[in-house]
Amino acid sequence: MNLPNFFAELKRRNVYKVAVAYAIVAWLLIQAASILFPTFEAPARVMKVFISAIILGFPVALIFAWAFEATPEGIKRTEAADAAGQRSRAASNSSEITTSGNAFLATAMKASSFKESYVIPL
Repeated sequence: MNLPNFFAELKRRNVYKVAVAYAIVAWLLIQAASILFPTFEAPARVMKVFISAIILGFPVALIFAWAFEATPEGIKRTEAADAAGQRSRAASNSSEITTSGNAFLATAMKASSFKESYVIPL
């Protein structure tokens, strides 16, 4: 397999979208954990294990993105979905929903981080 075909296949199988979505969600989880773990007085090793699990999960997510595809009939192996001609917007819609949800969460988290000094008194 030559390199341009490989990258085209990655794009066709939505591996890029999964990688970006995973990175965004991982970042949000790490941010939330960095706030919540000290609140609950979790030992420092808990954060290290949490980050390690997120890092180790990244290649697993990419393998699943390569091997499986979301179709209107559910999650199927990529070869089975291609043979049935079920290339639809289902996978695209799910990544769009995930990205929109992540953007909303990031905005909400940023908005909630403002101090009371920024509130205009009534």
